[in-house]
Amino acid sequence: MISEATILKYVLQLHLSLERWEQMAIERILTHPAMHVDETSLRVEKHNHWIHVCSAGDITLEVRA
Repeated sequence: MISEATILKYVLQLHLSLERWEQMAIERILTHPAMHVDETSLRVEKHNHWIHVCSAGDITLEVRA
């Protein structure tokens, strides 16, 4: 079994690796004349969690609230 600390380390590495790409994607989305925004719910352990996304052209990002 993989420890929680190992998983968290991988998540942090992924976040740091994608940080520059994410910023560039945000900047590209904001230059488009139109943006699509959507949200959907995900039920986890009897609680709703909301996922918000923005997209323009061929770029789609999850929005952190």
